[in-house]
Amino acid sequence: AGIALSIMHIIAHRFDESAWLEQLSPLWGLAVSGLGAVLLLRPPRTLPGSVRGLLLCNVAMVIIVHVGIIRVAMPAYDLRPISQAIARAQQAGLPVAHVGKYNGQFQFLGRLEQPLELIGPDAIVDWANSHPDGRIVVYYRKWHAEQAGHAEYAQAYRGLGVVLWSCAALRAHPEWARQWPTYNP
Repeated sequence: AGIALSIMHIIAHRFDESAWLEQLSPLWGLAVSGLGAVLLLRPPRTLPGSVRGLLLCNVAMVIIVHVGIIRVAMPAYDLRPISQAIARAQQAGLPVAHVGKYNGQFQFLGRLEQPLELIGPDAIVDWANSHPDGRIVVYYRKWHAEQAGHAEYAQAYRGLGVVLWSCAALRAHPEWARQWPTYNP
């Protein structure tokens, strides 16, 4: 585990949905390897010593996993910011649609009081035309920098981009609606 954690930032480009792996420090892998080496080279001789040693290693591993991995990975899986952006749109009385299957991932985090309208990828432009003041949640495999300035809100999520579009922006750039992949997180 320590060796894998040490080289993860090198091989991270092979994992499309985990761009955050590139940000892992190899030092955390060395720390895990060090703990393993200490247990291997200096095993406790008594039962209380074994229990104490395993307890200390478990505490150290929890700290390493939390500080070294979870802290780095959390932003890639945190839906609170986009959920709150959707909530602000709904509080302003704007209709909000979600492209593709919706698993309710924004409901609790955004404290949404209204359901999102579900639409298919082929209906994005039509929905945008019929709801000129609305917003649409779209996921992208490939995110283009020039789009970011036109989005109501955009963030990375699970190796993708999740975007809250204003219908006005999608009407002005209908090609962005066609870039939606047949992917649902």
